Parts: sequence; structure tokens; C-alpha cells
Amino acid sequence: MAQKYPQDEFDLLAADLTVRGAHRKPRGARSWVLAVIAILILAPLCGVLIHHLVSGNSANVAQSSETEQSASTPNDANGQNAPADPNAAGGQADPNVQPQGQATPAPQQPAPEPDKQLHVVVLNARGETGLAARNANTLAQAGMPNITAADWRGGAEPAQSTVLYADPAHEVTAKFVAQTLGISQVSADQELVNAYQVAIVVVLR
Repeated sequence: MAQKYPQDEFDLLAADLTVRGAHRKPRGARSWVLAVIAILILAPLCGVLIHHLVSGNSANVAQSSETEQSASTPNDANGQNAPADPNAAGGQADPNVQPQGQATPAPQQPAPEPDKQLHVVVLNARGETGLAARNANTLAQAGMPNITAADWRGGAEPAQSTVLYADPAHEVTAKFVAQTLGISQVSADQELVNAYQVAIVVVLR
């Protein structure tokens, strides 16, 4: 049976110790927090840096490819060299050469001109003194020298001022006479016009 010894100074020191055996000092939580923060900050920065590097390399490669393509000679669909643009070399394109795929516009026909040498008779059907003479003078001033003024001997027709012609070839001149005298009605009447033996008859109402 073990003997009981009185407590000495070593026993008092052992009683004050709270740690028994060889144990490591527990680490604080501060180091873990700093490590997590460092990972959260450095990881996005590394990702952004890698993205910029990859994007810059791609842009340089694309620019280099476009430069090489523009420096090469353009080829058509069959692999043959395309014809050079004459304007690009300082030359001028031939205005007589029509571009391919475009139809040549048809030449415009000139508008027919009135025959001012035709014989025209101006008839006063209103009964107003000097009416036919004044209108005949207007036509003479418009460049028509063969004008005759007279009175209308027909009936009630036409009911309004009218310019009559017999030959279809004289229609353009009849419209010119009507426009000069301010008459809106122009008609073909071969029988009446031939009765006066002229090209155009003007009946003033």
C-alpha cells in the first residue's frame, strides 16, 4: 500500500495547472477568416486577368487574319482573279459600257410638236362683236399665221367653246390651239371641218 506523503511545493504547482499531458495550444479563428477572404478576392481577380489575356490574343489573331486576307488578290467564285476596278487604279470607267445585270433604258421619244402652219378658222357663235377677230389675233401672236375669223352659221351645237379637227395627225395642233385660247373642249369632227375646207375649226360660245 502506497504511503501518503505530505504535500510539498511541487504538489501545489501541479494543482494550479489546468492542462494535463502534451496538448497543442488551440488556434484562433482569425487565420481561417483571413484565408477565406483572400480566396474570395484573389479568385475573381485571377479570372478577370485570364479573360483579358485570352480576349486580347483572340483580337490580335482576328486582326492579323483580316490584314492577310485584304492583302491577298481577290478571287471570284471559280478561283480566278477578279478584274480590277478601273476607278481604283486612277482610270475612268467607260460611260458607254452598261453594268452587267442592268437593262439598257429605251430612248425617250420627243414629244410631237404642233404644226403652226395649219389653216385654222375661228367662228364667233356668241354674237359678240370682234370676238372671233380677237381670238384669231391671239393665235397669230402664238406663231400661227394661217388664221381666218368669221361668224358661226351652224346650229346650237356645240353648246360650249370647242376646237374641232378632222385628221388624227392634227390632234396635237388642235390641243395647242385650245390651250392658247383657254378652251377645254377638243373633239374630232371630220364632216364639219371638211365643210370649211380647213384643218381646224374653233367655235366660240
